[in-house]
Amino acid sequence: MGSSMGTGSGSRSHSRSQSHHRGRSRTPKLYKLPQLSTVRPIPHISAATPRPFAERKNALANEFLIELDTRVCKGELTKAAAAKDGIKITWSTRMKRVAGKATWNRSNKSPWIKLSTRLLTDETRLRTVLTHEFCHLTTQGLSHEFKNPHGKTFMEWGEKCEKAFGIKVTTYHNYNVDFK
Repeated sequence: MGSSMGTGSGSRSHSRSQSHHRGRSRTPKLYKLPQLSTVRPIPHISAATPRPFAERKNALANEFLIELDTRVCKGELTKAAAAKDGIKITWSTRMKRVAGKATWNRSNKSPWIKLSTRLLTDETRLRTVLTHEFCHLTTQGLSHEFKNPHGKTFMEWGEKCEKAFGIKVTTYHNYNVDFK
């Protein structure tokens, strides 16, 4: 009887460890590298070849923000943000549902915009979302409205942007998300 209990308890612990790790491999996956003869050289990129959006997005965002400020506010947003080194634009790979965020922190007056690399995949989306976030900064930084983020003041700034650029400012997006 003692020997059968020892065998039984050993098999139970073995089956528990198998079920605990079922579906997961402890060894890393190995990928087969291509043969040297199948590797193709990278084609030369000429000056006429447009750079991909991912390479241009920072410059596009900064240039368009300046253009928004110049045409909609006559540079007032930049002047107001100058006390804290201007408006900071950052990119996040973790933002999956929100295309952008913006705030003008009341305590230290440091404005920032955070944009989603996953959702903003082309220039049209970038300009649309950046215009929306610009309206948040103008609402908070110039109109000093902090309580109603998509209220009357926000919509008034949105109308000014639409007149200047033809971009309709909405409070939502309906982008298809491609999770890679």
